[in-house]
Amino acid sequence: MEKLPLISVIIPVYNVRDYVDRCLASVCAQTHRNLEIVVVDDGSTDGSSELCDDFARRDSRVRVLHRPNDGLSVARNAGLAVATGDYVGFVDGDDWIEADMYECLYALLAGCDADIAACSHFRDKGGHSAAVHATGRTFVYSRDEALAQLAEDKRIRNYAVDKLYRRSLFEDIAFPPGRYFEDIAVMCRLFAKARAVAFREVPKYHYCVRQGSIMQGRYNPMKEYHFFLGLYEQYVFLRAECPAVDTSVQVVRRGLHLLEHLYLAPATPETERIRQQVLLRLREHDALGMSRLGFATVLKRGVIYHVPGCYAWVYRLFRGLFKSKRHRF
Repeated sequence: MEKLPLISVIIPVYNVRDYVDRCLASVCAQTHRNLEIVVVDDGSTDGSSELCDDFARRDSRVRVLHRPNDGLSVARNAGLAVATGDYVGFVDGDDWIEADMYECLYALLAGCDADIAACSHFRDKGGHSAAVHATGRTFVYSRDEALAQLAEDKRIRNYAVDKLYRRSLFEDIAFPPGRYFEDIAVMCRLFAKARAVAFREVPKYHYCVRQGSIMQGRYNPMKEYHFFLGLYEQYVFLRAECPAVDTSVQVVRRGLHLLEHLYLAPATPETERIRQQVLLRLREHDALGMSRLGFATVLKRGVIYHVPGCYAWVYRLFRGLFKSKRHRF
């Protein structure tokens, strides 16, 4: 154990009593034994706090920080502030990991002389587990290649979890407080500092799809706006740091998608502010034409710009006839 590098595993926990026991048990059972397990209790009120404390009494590697509820970003930052390992990983309190995940990720990182190692994952829902990318292949990407993969968000996802990082990458990087989908704002900055990123298409992380999570909760305009904002900020960052990777098309399509969803949400000052902010950012890309966006997207953009009331009426009718009005992100 002393010969193994110390890995700090940061686990934010907020009202996940039904899941946290499985999560912590899977981390404590890692075949890479030299772990510092930092559990950040983000003001839980459902008994999760007591379960975390119980693990700390049974395993000296577990340290629990109890904090008032400030959100996932603040909890992760609090964990980073006290982490002492040369390597850092994140696991969400309602997810769990295979017993050899950190052993595999460290071997991948060290063997490929990379600063970040990533694996693929399972999507667990309703008692079923589906593997995503399970070919067993290994890829080693240069900085710019890794940023391109991250922007594509298919093989390597914009998740803080399912990865192992050199701790030094976080020296001047923190998760933005008060934001949903805060991973998007951080991942491109971490990848830009990495000499190389290694990825193995072997699922080791179990992402639990559950009602009430950030990704699966009922429709929230601000939540979807934060997702759009993260993509826009990623576009701005890549334009400066890696001009060869252009994500402007994704920004336009996601922005139009958000504007459509706003037509189904109750009209409030908040939704109007969101609409104006999205339009402002979309206008930056008006030069994109049919060769990049396609005819349907250009037509949609034109109608939304010039006759939004007409588009809203047609879209509401379409959703009422063919899709549920109960939006989920």
